[in-house]
Amino acid sequence: MDNIILEQKYISFLNLLDKEIECKEFKNLLEKAQNIDNKYYKKIILVNELHEIIKNYKVRKVCINSIENAQIILSGNPQIVFYLCIEAIRNDLNIILVIEDFCVAQNKLLVETINNLFKKVGFTKKVELKNQISYSQVIEISNTVDRTICIGNSNDYNRLNDKIKNLNFYPYNIFEVYCDSDEMNDLKKIICDYAFLNQYEIDIYDDMNIDDAIKAINRDGYGYCSLILSKDKEKIEKFKNKILSKNIFINENPFEKIEFDLKIN
Repeated sequence: MDNIILEQKYISFLNLLDKEIECKEFKNLLEKAQNIDNKYYKKIILVNELHEIIKNYKVRKVCINSIENAQIILSGNPQIVFYLCIEAIRNDLNIILVIEDFCVAQNKLLVETINNLFKKVGFTKKVELKNQISYSQVIEISNTVDRTICIGNSNDYNRLNDKIKNLNFYPYNIFEVYCDSDEMNDLKKIICDYAFLNQYEIDIYDDMNIDDAIKAINRDGYGYCSLILSKDKEKIEKFKNKILSKNIFINENPFEKIEFDLKIN
């Protein structure tokens, strides 16, 4: 597709999406979906969060590349599903999203809403949502797409890594935590509780000294986000200088600052 035409469709789509999620009908449907999901999970996506995501995408250009079809495996965080649906039109992609049972009702509503708007702007590709399919089905789909991407689930990645040639791993959702201070236990609990409720993977390295923890995180971690909860300035300096993760946090909640940003191309 011509870049200029896609850019026009992309902007039209974002404007329509902004209006659609503000409609009373969509809000009612979203509330019903949240009530269904809340029987099992506490995670909900708010309309103002959706508006903020759209706002951020309005300053991004389209990004056409050689990939036309992608399979993406993730837990089902609705915010990330929403991001990926927008990435479909931004990258001129067909996307198959393979999710677990996490927030299925909200995700179905988001994907259905976005596919309907794709048609309105004349975008021929779509997002397909698959829930709780087997590893053999994931492998079968991988043979029909240009790329399979596993987001934030190390178990899925490790099980599929030697079976799918075009598998990429994006370790968003995986956090390593080192804590040596009882004064930080309240913050640690907040972080761990949030991770549990929102299907983030979190590894704790409390039962070792700082040098061993740094070695273990650099060796066994996935290099996305590591944080230290400590009052010891020497340990903090070691952590800052020696940890190899892309994102490093010190005595703060990473979930308040870190943002999802997957470059499919």
